[in-house]
Amino acid sequence: FWQSKTLYTVKNYLELAVDEKLPIIITECAATDGSGVKGSCTITITSPWKSFEIGDYVVRTPGGDIEFAANLSTAKSKGSVVGVVVAKTNPRASDPKLPTGCTHGVAIALGEGQGNWWSDTPSSSPYKVYEWAVQNGYQSTMGIDWNNSQGTHRAGTADLFVGYNNTLALQAYISAKGLSSGIISALMAYRSNSSTPALPNGASPYYLPSVAEMDAIAAYSNMSFVLSNKLKDAGGTQLKNMMYWTVSENGNSYSQAAEINPLTGEIGVRGKTSTQDSYGDSCRVRYVFAF
Repeated sequence: FWQSKTLYTVKNYLELAVDEKLPIIITECAATDGSGVKGSCTITITSPWKSFEIGDYVVRTPGGDIEFAANLSTAKSKGSVVGVVVAKTNPRASDPKLPTGCTHGVAIALGEGQGNWWSDTPSSSPYKVYEWAVQNGYQSTMGIDWNNSQGTHRAGTADLFVGYNNTLALQAYISAKGLSSGIISALMAYRSNSSTPALPNGASPYYLPSVAEMDAIAAYSNMSFVLSNKLKDAGGTQLKNMMYWTVSENGNSYSQAAEINPLTGEIGVRGKTSTQDSYGDSCRVRYVFAF
């Protein structure tokens, strides 16, 4: 049994450490059996992570740090607005491909792409990206268990925040197969565009949303246009009342991928080579990032 003889001193040192960001050192813990055995340990105090809520603007400060603000004027006073929070969760819990610090949430980027097909049709197996992905070091989270007769997707990996993994897997797949992908090309163009806002330190690169990430966008938007207006006010592109690609494919059909209307939550699947959605509009894709 161990007993600390300096609890009061430790308490005082805790208060000092919090104020001056010092480690706490406990030096007088001793065994009570008379053996004279003593031990010590060091505890490092770290500040709690920044407070934020869904709907907050994400800001990159002049020093490159991340900040959040509920209103636009406050956000702009802190730095450059780069997106809006759509999920308060630990995306890295389901997507370990994300950078180590991305354990707090997901945000929608200001821009989008359009006129994009999901991918060309492969001429040899494996035809499904998720089958190839699991053979090559990626999670098998590309495919969702889509039931065409019921129009449901709530099974398998559909509720996992895995857009980053899926983006990397699709990018590697088309490279290995000698294919092209309109949504990957659009993402690469957005990343390299000089007018695209640089993301804060510790954030992931921009990536394509999975079904779960698009669901989060739709859940916050919910036809109220609040999110769409926030994006517009921040200098971004408003969400459209049309279908957007996800980077999740139909696990039951190699030729289809999932699409979602972010304003209504409507979900469907569409042929990967399509450049028009189910409404006859040009296929669009949105970008997200984790932090």
